[in-house]
Amino acid sequence: LKWSATMVFMLNFIGCVPLATILGQATEDVAEHTNETIGGLINATFGNTVEIILSLAALKSGQFDVVVNTLIGSILSNLLLVMGSSLLFGGLYYREQEINPIVVEGNTLALGVAMIGFAMPTIFAFALNQLNVKNKESASEIFSLVTAILVLTVYGLYLFF
Repeated sequence: LKWSATMVFMLNFIGCVPLATILGQATEDVAEHTNETIGGLINATFGNTVEIILSLAALKSGQFDVVVNTLIGSILSNLLLVMGSSLLFGGLYYREQEINPIVVEGNTLALGVAMIGFAMPTIFAFALNQLNVKNKESASEIFSLVTAILVLTVYGLYLFF
C-alpha cells in the first residue's frame, strides 16, 4: 500500500491505544495478587511496554533520535505529568495532603539521574567536536554506553533499596 507517512503514523498511534489499555489492565490484575512493592514494580516495568516496543522498532530501523525522544517523553510523563496531576487533583479533593518526603526525595533523585544520563553524552559529544578528536563517533558511543549502564545500575539500586 502507498499510504502517506501521516496516515501510517495515525493508524499506528490508534493501534497502540488499545494495546496500552490491555497491558495496563493486565498489570493491575497481576498486581492485585501480590504485595504493594511487587505490584508497583510490575506496573512500572510493564506500564512502559509500548515505549519499549516503539524504541525497539526505531532502533531496528536506525532512528536513534526517535528512541531518545521516546525515552525522554516517557521519563517526563511518568515523573512529572503523573506526579503533578496527582498533586493537583489530590489538592482539589483534599484540603491538606500528606506527602512522604522519602518518596519525593527518591523521585527527585531519579529525575536528576535521568537528566544527567541524557545530558552527559551530549556534553561529551560537544566537547569532542570542539577538541577535534579523532574517532569521535566511537568515543561518543562508548561514553553513551557507559552512561546508560550507570543509569540502569542506579535505577536497579533505586528499585532494590
